[in-house]
Amino acid sequence: MTMTETGVDSDRGASVLERSAASVASLAQRYAQSTSIILLLVTAYYVWEEIGEPVISSLSSNGYYPLDTALGHVGNNLATSIAVVPLLWGAWELRCFLHRLAANELWAAKTSRHLMRVGLAIALAGITALFLSPVLVALVQAEPFSMRNIGYDPIYLALIVVGALLYLVARVFTFASQAAQALDAENSQFI
Repeated sequence: MTMTETGVDSDRGASVLERSAASVASLAQRYAQSTSIILLLVTAYYVWEEIGEPVISSLSSNGYYPLDTALGHVGNNLATSIAVVPLLWGAWELRCFLHRLAANELWAAKTSRHLMRVGLAIALAGITALFLSPVLVALVQAEPFSMRNIGYDPIYLALIVVGALLYLVARVFTFASQAAQALDAENSQFI
């Protein structure tokens, strides 16, 4: 057992740190598995709701509407819900981030990159919903597009702000991990 200048037992501190890291890794592993299942279910639901259901309904013997109308519904559904695609990418990156934590790679550069991509995906979802979706809806419905078609919904603006903030936090995390690696390299030279 060694005592540091502050009087704290360094072996005991290392033991607590190792137990904490193992606990975080175990929790991250469970969350990564849950995220994978949720991502699969949301993707399946999205594909069914936006594409499968209108097409299957039109192909059934007593279809609600003809196939050309169903394809129009599919186009409109995809145009209005295009912002889900960046969110699915963000969920995938969150899953990858949790897998890195589960592998005890908290300070790896790739770990913070996954967190940056989650922030970018959230911000991109807001931008897509705010700007791209109204343009696509106007194209699908063959209507003239104007800036009045863009709905300035506060939720989309909040997504952009939250995504940008998460990106900035991940950048700080990147700088902290680079500083920690530089300190480790410097400390290893003295020992």
